[in-house]
Amino acid sequence: MGQWSPLGSGMNNAVRGVFYDDVEGVLYAAGDFTEAGDSIVNGIAWWDGTHWHPLGGGVQPGWVAVEDVRKQGGEIVIGGHFGWVDSVPGTPHVASWNGAEWQPCLPSGGATGGNVLGVEFIDSLLYVFGSFANLGTIDCKNVGYRSGGEWHSTLREGLMLPGESDISCVARYQGDLYVGGNFEIAPGLHEIGQVQGDSLVAVGGGIHGDSWLWDMIVYDGRLYASGFFGGSGNAASMIMAWDGTQWINPFPQVVVNAQVRDMTVHDDALYFTGTMHPVGSSMVSYVGKFDGEQICLLGGGNAYVGAIAVGGGYAYCGTLIGGSIPFGDDSVIVRRIAALDLSYPPDTCISVQTSMLEPVAQNAMRLYPNPAEDHVTLAGLEAASGGTVQVVDVLGRMATGPAPITSPTMHIDTRQLLPGSYAVRISGKDGIWTSAFLKR
Repeated sequence: MGQWSPLGSGMNNAVRGVFYDDVEGVLYAAGDFTEAGDSIVNGIAWWDGTHWHPLGGGVQPGWVAVEDVRKQGGEIVIGGHFGWVDSVPGTPHVASWNGAEWQPCLPSGGATGGNVLGVEFIDSLLYVFGSFANLGTIDCKNVGYRSGGEWHSTLREGLMLPGESDISCVARYQGDLYVGGNFEIAPGLHEIGQVQGDSLVAVGGGIHGDSWLWDMIVYDGRLYASGFFGGSGNAASMIMAWDGTQWINPFPQVVVNAQVRDMTVHDDALYFTGTMHPVGSSMVSYVGKFDGEQICLLGGGNAYVGAIAVGGGYAYCGTLIGGSIPFGDDSVIVRRIAALDLSYPPDTCISVQTSMLEPVAQNAMRLYPNPAEDHVTLAGLEAASGGTVQVVDVLGRMATGPAPITSPTMHIDTRQLLPGSYAVRISGKDGIWTSAFLKR
């Protein structure tokens, strides 16, 4: 098992974003917390390897919800749902730290009509994205960018996303900007789109099912997309790769059955969080590392993680899970954030053979109704006869089952499930099939 360790006494509330500065050897954490270790920090803190420290006075007390933190050069930028930072006027939703003090970052008036879900530096541009309608006086629905000190709209006229849509990630791939989140504009434009001139175009039919795209990152010539989505209609569940023409399953030998909220690239390797295990094994790990040839699963035992940053020989992982929880072999007690020592041997490593994963048997399987109230029906299970079916929550924890598959159609009672997002996982002789659904 990978070796987990606490970072001081951790945080008193959720850690939503982490960023590691390789130059200074400093970890930054953002979230809903007001305390980090023995310090009052209010949503943003930094770790020097021994202690937690505040950045100024942090965000407005009583309104602490920092979604993300990024750094480029000497500028640290945070984004989220907050009124102001350190009592500085003009700092709602996004603020910039210059090494000595917090400053306004957005145009006068800030983000209006919704919230900021993230910030990202791409080359010299700073992108801000979420559910907002405007940045100051700029009609800038969902996503905008700063260039040379000036702010601009990314989605031009005719590209505005309808209703209550969210963008939670952006990436530049093969020269084009991609946006992802939770939206549906037209058939195929579902959860992900590619900005081409004055048009937003579909990316391989989009992400199917009741889904949400949380992150995108470019690695080894492919665009990786991760979030909460099942295998029904998609090349894979929870994480896929786009090669410019088609979606592929990057890790067909691994089952990922809980949402992948975050990814990062460090030292020519891709890291991601989730709940995962090798096909045919019950050994669960919570961090994946892919070096282009093999995927290694790390951080086994108990470890429910979301955000990830890598540097200094560690993978730093934040969690939304409340309270003090046991990690690894249960001997390490962690509050909201932990470090995984990468010098320890991984739980397992598997050579990767990528696959299209569009077999007829999987395409025939169907789940309905979705959303569900008292039951879900599974149809087209002929190829999975003799296998098992179970329901897992967004953390990969078993909610029902496993139950044997004895007929082509099965009904699963969902009355005992709390409202929220779940995934059905079917294990058969030909592999694993998953499909996400919402319980009302």
